Amino acid sequence: MVRIGRLPIGIIIGIFISFFLAWSFYNWIDFSDMITTLQTSPSTGLYRWIGKAFSLDLNLIGFFSHMPSDFVGVIIGLFNGNMLAWIFTGGIAACITKGTKRGIAAALLVFVIDFLIWILFGILSGVDLLSIFSGEDLIIIFGIILGGTLGSLIGGFTFGFASGPYEELL
Repeated sequence: MVRIGRLPIGIIIGIFISFFLAWSFYNWIDFSDMITTLQTSPSTGLYRWIGKAFSLDLNLIGFFSHMPSDFVGVIIGLFNGNMLAWIFTGGIAACITKGTKRGIAAALLVFVIDFLIWILFGILSGVDLLSIFSGEDLIIIFGIILGGTLGSLIGGFTFGFASGPYEELL
């Protein structure tokens, strides 16, 4: 019998959960529009579905360039819906893999694989990715990548530490 390790299972479940977790922190108003798009053009619908996790409110560079003046605004701005989604996505992957180092690795791999899947569906749907990765939008996408990476790191470290050490098999 083939035994699959905790790390691949954690990554696969983390990727699956990341597709749904970003929607749970938002209004479901856009969801019906996305379902309509998914029915007419599956690649564009999947691009929009996965792209919800990479929306503009995850942009840390934009947040710090226009930072609110009060403490509550800073906390609400830092821990917005997408940041919480990536913290919990990284946390779920880290809980499955167990251990701090493995949790961080699983959380970062989930983020990177999810980002690459988003780009792949962008290519398949004919989205102009050159406009996303150039000019002013390059700073925005870099801030989104930075925010998602930070959220995944926080979730992977915290939940990986809380889940206890990984059991080494002899």
